[in-house]
Amino acid sequence: MGMYVTVAQAVQHLRLPIVLGQTPIDPIEQEVTDKLTMAEAIIVDYLKQPTVNPLMVDPTVTPDWVISAAVLLELGELWRFRGDDQFKEGPEHDLEIGQLSPTITNLLRRHRDPALAAPPTPTPTG
Repeated sequence: MGMYVTVAQAVQHLRLPIVLGQTPIDPIEQEVTDKLTMAEAIIVDYLKQPTVNPLMVDPTVTPDWVISAAVLLELGELWRFRGDDQFKEGPEHDLEIGQLSPTITNLLRRHRDPALAAPPTPTPTG
């Protein structure tokens, strides 16, 4: 189970024609699960928040839908752009390697803990 998105929601978002929970597990289901885990890790890392699974703390809690939407967007990018794309075939925002989509950063702006620079080290006078 994902922190903000279930595998069923991920499969629906990606519009994949697979049946979940079959034995043996469909290799595509495993790939979706892996990429969902990666997408959630990327978003949580961007937010600089601890990785507490809100669904495990209280199964009745509704995850933050803004964060869930960002996870689904990142999942879509991981699914579509695997990282081995040829030059100019990746996402348009890929100006710097590892840069998140502007749509994702705009969604998460209010949820992100601000980065604080360390104060400068005083130089000894003498």
